[in-house]
Amino acid sequence: MTKTRKVTLSPIHDITEYINNSKIVSCSQGPHTNEYYMLFIDEEPRRIDGMFVQSKTGKPHAYRILKIQNEHFTEVFLPKQKYYYHFVQPIGDDHLILVGARCRFFSEENFEKNGKIFDYYGVKKDEILLGDGIQTIQSTKNGMLWTGYFDEGVFGNYGWSEPVGAPGLIAWNSKGEAIYKNTSFDICDCYALNVVSDDEVWRQVNSFSLLIGISEGTAY
Repeated sequence: MTKTRKVTLSPIHDITEYINNSKIVSCSQGPHTNEYYMLFIDEEPRRIDGMFVQSKTGKPHAYRILKIQNEHFTEVFLPKQKYYYHFVQPIGDDHLILVGARCRFFSEENFEKNGKIFDYYGVKKDEILLGDGIQTIQSTKNGMLWTGYFDEGVFGNYGWSEPVGAPGLIAWNSKGEAIYKNTSFDICDCYALNVVSDDEVWRQVNSFSLLIGISEGTAY
């Protein structure tokens, strides 16, 4: 008979006063110790046919980002946004990137850029294409951004006949240039991603966990 033991979890932070009437979109850990990012939206947008996530919303929405580092709380407000953001991560010390899981392709000259870079005053500084069908993102201390893709991002949808996310896992610099693309394994869904450092990344594919050695550009 397997023995069990009771584990009591203790809260790290109380964020009750920051939630108000907002909806929590996502919560993630930053690249530094004891650093967390929470993304809130004023109202959850309706899905297309009740199933598919929009890339842009029919009406503007207000977002809030809450950065928690040790005992310090920082809020960033983004009013009147028409893109549907799902993830937030830091890019360096002075900027944040908000990423939408979906983006549409209309032509070679006309497509949505789903990575929006803001400063901490809520001013948009840049926008980059990260591809449709993003399952997870995580940044590093030196500003590298990793994106893992689910099946629609790998095989194509929302107009993408040649999907950006076809490799299943890509690393980008802050300018939106791909600096690593998976070529070692076939990825249909990147279920989980753990970016330990600029040189060590773990990803889960099916029931296997794989280590990516970035300095050598190989996977183990």
